[in-house]
Amino acid sequence: MNFLKRATAFLLLIFFIFFAVGCGDQSLKAEELLKKAQDHYQKARTLVGQWEQLVNKESVDEAEKKLKQASDELKVAQKSLEEIKELNVPEWRKRHADLLIQAVQREIEVLEIGEKATGEMRKILKYADELKQSITHLESANNSFEKISNYLNQSKWKEVKSESEKAKSSLRAAKASAQSLSSVGIAGMKEYLKLIDLMLKMADASYRFSEAALKNNYSQAQEIAKEMDGYAKEIEKLNISSLDFQSFVENSLKPYLEQIEKKSEEAEKLVESAESLYRESVK
Repeated sequence: MNFLKRATAFLLLIFFIFFAVGCGDQSLKAEELLKKAQDHYQKARTLVGQWEQLVNKESVDEAEKKLKQASDELKVAQKSLEEIKELNVPEWRKRHADLLIQAVQREIEVLEIGEKATGEMRKILKYADELKQSITHLESANNSFEKISNYLNQSKWKEVKSESEKAKSSLRAAKASAQSLSSVGIAGMKEYLKLIDLMLKMADASYRFSEAALKNNYSQAQEIAKEMDGYAKEIEKLNISSLDFQSFVENSLKPYLEQIEKKSEEAEKLVESAESLYRESVK
């Protein structure tokens, strides 16, 4: 009987020791998981900052990689925090973990918005390429018009005809490149396309002028010259400087950046609440 009593007492002692150590280990485990979650959370925040810098630099592919990396970091952080809630720890630790989980969820929403913003930036870059191509063709047409002006002064009608064809070809290409931009909301695009149309009419008129001059049909050439003068005056009235692609970029990204800022602020407030709870609870 004494042996049984001693054995029972020994088993009870082992149980209490195990229970006490278990509780201690749980608290220690919670701290380890918290540190792990905080590290991965901060890495995610850093990656989001890098994403924004890359978007501003128009490095869309690299920006997308940063979002993917940030997502992986947040998943690890959230998993660690969820594990804390499953431990045998004081209730405040579970509330603390829950606040941080909510902060992580806000950051996940930031990433989702960031993906949309990156997609928008990809479209913007496509628009930029199309506008750049259009402007390059327009510059080529301008060079042809300078030559046309010189040839007209020298009565070189064949050369006028040849350069007029080149100008028309460049302007058609300029219009084709810019046509898809007419409905995306770029300020000044309407005037820009109108300029191209007027220059096309001017190039066509100079071509017809050269043909009339080559046939010595000076009365017809004179009528066409008046037509050309009218196009020139219309072109002068256009305010081409109103073409503002930069504002279009800023306005396109603004809604996404505002949403990101809002979600980030919400996450920061949740983190602050969690830190406040932690400080009060560990006193």
